[in-house]
Amino acid sequence: MQNVSACIDWGVVFIVKQEWEAYWDNYRYPNSFMRSDIEPFNNPVRVMVADLSRLGSSVLDVGCASCISYPLFEDVMDYVGVDFTPKLLKVGKKLEPSVMAVHGYALQLPFKDGAFDTAFIKDVLEHLGPEAYKTVIAEMWRVVKLQILLVFYQGLLDKTTFSQKREPDEHNIGVPPYKGLTYYFNRYGRQDIIDTITQLPQLNSYNIIENVPREISGDKTRTVVIVKKSKKEGKCCMRDS
Repeated sequence: MQNVSACIDWGVVFIVKQEWEAYWDNYRYPNSFMRSDIEPFNNPVRVMVADLSRLGSSVLDVGCASCISYPLFEDVMDYVGVDFTPKLLKVGKKLEPSVMAVHGYALQLPFKDGAFDTAFIKDVLEHLGPEAYKTVIAEMWRVVKLQILLVFYQGLLDKTTFSQKREPDEHNIGVPPYKGLTYYFNRYGRQDIIDTITQLPQLNSYNIIENVPREISGDKTRTVVIVKKSKKEGKCCMRDS
C-alpha cells in the first residue's frame, strides 16, 4: 500500500482494554510468540491464507502479533498488520523493518470502509470476550472490498462455549499484579458462525474448510472460513463444505 495513512480513520477512539486483555500486554516471551519454527510463516495454514488472499492486491492481517505472515506477502501484495499489543508489534518491526504494522483494536479497526481487498484473522477469535467475535467479523467486513478469511484454532462445534483460563506464570510476566492473569480460550459453534456470516450485508458466498494442517507435519488441524463479498446487495450464493 503506497500510503497507508490514506486508509486509516484517524477519528477512531481506541477502546479501553478489558482486564483479561492485560494477559497479552504482559506476555513474557514476545520474541518467540508463534515463532518456534525456523520459518514460522511457512506452515500450511499460513500459506493457504496467503494463496487465498491473492484474489486482490492488498491484505489486512488482524491480530498480526509480530507480523509472522508478512514474508508470504512482502513481494506479492500490499500488507498491513494491526494488533493491540505494542510489544509484539515492536518485535515485528525489528524482524521485518519494511513491514507496515499499526496499533489498533479488532473490535474497532482504525481503517476506512473498503480500505483492503482481503482481511484475515488467525487464532484470535478464540481469545475474545463473549460475543465479541460478531463485532470483529463485522469490522473486518466493513474494511474489505472482496473477502474475509477466518482461521479457527480448532474445528467448529455444535455449540459455542466461552471459557476463561488462568495462566499461573508460564507465559505472562509471572510477578504481581500479572501473575495469575486470566485469558479467554473459546470454541465456536458452526451454526453460530454461519448465522453471523449470513447477516453480513453484500454477502456473496461462504465456504467452510475443515482439517487444514496447522503444522508441516502432525495431525493437528485448523478450520478456515472464506466469506466473499458482492459489489452490490443481491441473492447470496452460499456454499458450505
